[in-house]
Amino acid sequence: MQASVLKSINLQLDHFAEFSGISAGDIVKLSVAGNTTMLHLLLGVDPLSIAMAPFTPKFTEAQRLEGKDLNLNMHPQGEVRLLPSVSAYVGADIVAGLASIKPSESRKNYLFLDIGTNGEIALVTSELIFCCSSAAGPAFEGARISCGMGGLEGAISAYDKNGYTVIGDVRPIGICGSGLIDIVAWMVENRLVSSDGLIDSDIVVATADQTFSGEMPSITQQDIREVQLAKSAIAAGVNILLKHANLDLDKIDALYLAGGFGNYINPESAMKIGLISTRLAGKIITVGNTSGTGALLALKSTQFDIVIEDLLKKTEYIELSGHEDFTLEFVMNMMF
Repeated sequence: MQASVLKSINLQLDHFAEFSGISAGDIVKLSVAGNTTMLHLLLGVDPLSIAMAPFTPKFTEAQRLEGKDLNLNMHPQGEVRLLPSVSAYVGADIVAGLASIKPSESRKNYLFLDIGTNGEIALVTSELIFCCSSAAGPAFEGARISCGMGGLEGAISAYDKNGYTVIGDVRPIGICGSGLIDIVAWMVENRLVSSDGLIDSDIVVATADQTFSGEMPSITQQDIREVQLAKSAIAAGVNILLKHANLDLDKIDALYLAGGFGNYINPESAMKIGLISTRLAGKIITVGNTSGTGALLALKSTQFDIVIEDLLKKTEYIELSGHEDFTLEFVMNMMF
């Protein structure tokens, strides 16, 4: 797996060098932000301890190496810097993302949400940062959904009363995460799914003559259950962080939606299904690939190192798996 990761990075380094008209040896600094497991794999460090209680990674601190240590296609003595992580499930990608958000007097208390198989959540206040990782499962990435797929060409990525939108403007093949949320929100709005998640029959999203394969993408009862599990895990994590900070949702000035998925999700649909509270309406800001933004800032700014250091000093990680309130919060947020 390390070899696979390094091969991918080297392909990109070669591409960048060719595109810029330079040699690989001209690359003298590389900044890396990623989740804790990927950083372990990059360095060839066994990540097994991350998957087993008490979920302790081999390292969370920033790592500095030279290009030759990893056989990277760059200057042999060039600096390779891995940004620090918080814990096993809140990695350097989240640290980079949080640090990349410019402080604002009008947004002193805010939520940061990166939705994936693990939903990383942070609650930032003027004094402390509370963060957690909620096991949302892969539904929002198209996995374990009957006709689910990633956000690739052919995926239904949006849906409303007027029909669907397909990535690449081609015949649909399946449904990706943003499309799934839109479809379920439409079902909730039109009372095709009960408050506890029951449906009378599968919901056909596209007919056979409209699709590439001749099959009909549909939403099944099990798909609804997967959405319930995913959205409930996220909502429960948010509520527990608010309790730790002794804050009410009304005191939250903004919700930053990060990551590729967060960039394409329809906030209104997310609120309709209960993934995001309706009390945050008008406060949701999509910020895209903040991990990449943070990695770039770390590459270019020594001041950014101080920002990261200060951020880590006031960050407290909340482990949800054994939290006394998690089960109740999880169950209470299953409803639509």
